[in-house]
Amino acid sequence: MKRFTYILFLFFFVAKGLCAQKNCNVYKYRGDDTCYVACKTAIKADQYQEGSQASQILLSRSINQCSNMDYAYYRKSIPYLKSGDFVEWRRLIDQAVEINPAVYLGYRGWCRFNFLRDFDGALSDINQLDKMYDGDIGYADSGVYHLNVIKALCFKEKGQTRKAIRIMEAQFKTIKYVPGYYDYLHLGVMKLEAQDFEGAERALQKQIVHNDYVAETYFFLALAKQGIGKTYESLHLLETAYEKYKKGERRYSPYTSPIDKIYLIDIENELARLGSLSER
Repeated sequence: MKRFTYILFLFFFVAKGLCAQKNCNVYKYRGDDTCYVACKTAIKADQYQEGSQASQILLSRSINQCSNMDYAYYRKSIPYLKSGDFVEWRRLIDQAVEINPAVYLGYRGWCRFNFLRDFDGALSDINQLDKMYDGDIGYADSGVYHLNVIKALCFKEKGQTRKAIRIMEAQFKTIKYVPGYYDYLHLGVMKLEAQDFEGAERALQKQIVHNDYVAETYFFLALAKQGIGKTYESLHLLETAYEKYKKGERRYSPYTSPIDKIYLIDIENELARLGSLSER
């Protein structure tokens, strides 16, 4: 039930975010009939498969009709991002950001983090966006991560683990903040990296309560248990992680390797290591 509720929330968020069609009436209210027509052309492209010739032709036509059509630049860039043509993606998305930074800075920052592992670039975009808002800067395009969590993960991957922990814990204390799908998992891994095994254990136990789905939680909790000398519990958790992984309950993305993802060999190696220790 918890997972179903989250999926509904995610659908609602994405539907209201970048994936929602642009409101062309904005241009009509301004008396800009040319860009109104261009906006309608861009929306017409959404009727076709993303990245198809028909879609890309219409998006190019929209840009030719109105050079400030940020939505068309954004939509036209997506197939290049997914196919790994980051040069062309960057050329197009930079145009969208220049036209409408408030909408696209966070998205570009998320993509730089998730697809390019450009942590400095992602931080730059998120910090620029932060300067534009007095309040909440919002979520990444996927709706799974708050942009402050992305910021924390950037510092984690840059080796600044304690700074990452401070940002994560500050986000948890934000009024009305609902922890994301993997927030406690990432905090637990950060605590592990900081050698705070008890803190890691607490965070990962919260992750199980919040989202008892992925094998990664049990794997990292097993490492935390080892850190505080609970080897038997660690072995049991690794076995659970193995079962979950084999069932497909693990971190997955069709385009990238998610942060703090593990592989079956990681679990097998740790099980073998613990097995050899118990035989001594």
